[in-house]
Amino acid sequence: MSDQNSIEKREACRLVDEIQNSDVKISNSRDLSRYIVQYQVSRRYPNISGHLEMKANEGDDNWIYKNGIKPYWYAFVCRCLGLKQNYKFSHPVGFTPLKDL
Repeated sequence: MSDQNSIEKREACRLVDEIQNSDVKISNSRDLSRYIVQYQVSRRYPNISGHLEMKANEGDDNWIYKNGIKPYWYAFVCRCLGLKQNYKFSHPVGFTPLKDL
């Protein structure tokens, strides 16, 4: 595992621990996304946080979440918390980490 992957894994594990030890109830991926934005996760985990580009499953709409989590680590957090990812309306198409902005 590269140093960067190790750093990212550490941050993702810390995020899982943070959520599990909080009083916030996370029961689906939408709750997780709200948590990421509301609790400004990007400030504490800059290697897995950044600008996440999303694309609508229908139509040509694209948008950017400025407080997104790298899709690989978002999936990891979802698995650790027992959540199913929901790409019903949109899916990720790009990601730029905060450290590269």
